[in-house]
Amino acid sequence: MERAVSSQPSEPGVADLEKITTAAPASARERVRARVLRSVDSWLVVVAVGALLVASLRLMPFQTPFPLSAIEAEARWAGAAAIVGLAIALLRRSRRTALALGASLVVLVPWSLEWLPAALAHEGGRHVDLRVLTTNLLAPSPTPALAREIRDSEADVVLVQEASDEWWDVLEAEGVLARYPHRVEETHSFREDYMGIAILSRLPIVRSGVARLGGTYVPYAWADVLVGERTVRVLSIHTWPPYVPELLELHLRQMAHLRALARADLADPALDAVIFAGDYNASPMSRQYRLLRDTGLVSAHERVGRGFATTWPNLAVPIPPMRLDHVLVGGRGVEVVSVREGIGEGSDHLPVFVELSLAP
Repeated sequence: MERAVSSQPSEPGVADLEKITTAAPASARERVRARVLRSVDSWLVVVAVGALLVASLRLMPFQTPFPLSAIEAEARWAGAAAIVGLAIALLRRSRRTALALGASLVVLVPWSLEWLPAALAHEGGRHVDLRVLTTNLLAPSPTPALAREIRDSEADVVLVQEASDEWWDVLEAEGVLARYPHRVEETHSFREDYMGIAILSRLPIVRSGVARLGGTYVPYAWADVLVGERTVRVLSIHTWPPYVPELLELHLRQMAHLRALARADLADPALDAVIFAGDYNASPMSRQYRLLRDTGLVSAHERVGRGFATTWPNLAVPIPPMRLDHVLVGGRGVEVVSVREGIGEGSDHLPVFVELSLAP
């Protein structure tokens, strides 16, 4: 007699219940994990492409136009992202991405650390002979706090950019002009332009002037300052930002003029030291900045091992910071003792304060 087959489904066992209760969460976790890994792989591709772009800009034999010049200015951040990306790509065993990131780092790492040998050779503990402050005031924003910071800085020489007529009133009201009786300036109302320029000094100025930079209407100020028996030439500089083709052409002319001035001043036997400082609107990654430095001038930041320092933007602007304000020095026996950035309340730039030692 045949056994009747029951049509009722059998009840699940303990093992089956465990599978049912864990399958859904495990599947959800896998989906989340896969989504995260896809996002990571996409990020790696973006970083690799960006790093290769920045590395290729470094190899260009000319100054790149905006916006490529802005991308080039952020090369150090691109290098940092590429290092992180390379580590993740190796963990992910993504060979092509790792090769692309590694190739870009071959260019980006030496480029970002080219200041390191000079910094390692720097000797501290020297006597301070001259203190210099450079600051872009931001012409439309006269701020008493920044004027007081200048007044209280103990700087011997102050180099000012965007020196508007409105700012001059604030500097006088806060006692800055009384503290620095020796001056050379050309101030403009900020409603006209932002290119006023000035040098303020507590030390005697024996020669000075205001000239046009690169044949443009933009002024630069220069002064020969007496530091004891030594003569130090200081220049307050503000170049046009190379945002559009017309401004890039002006920027190139201005930087070429600065190179000619630097070569002439460094060869002048009457000068013991030269200081070219101000808002260059060029980052340390800029080809124009490197060409100027190659004349024999030394970056104060890089000399003391602060090559990664930044000065702009000081205001709440969602842009990775960079250094546009530089103090470049040269001459017989001049040495950088220290460099620091100030507060710069109200300005989009941080002031830069440099202490220098001069040969006897």
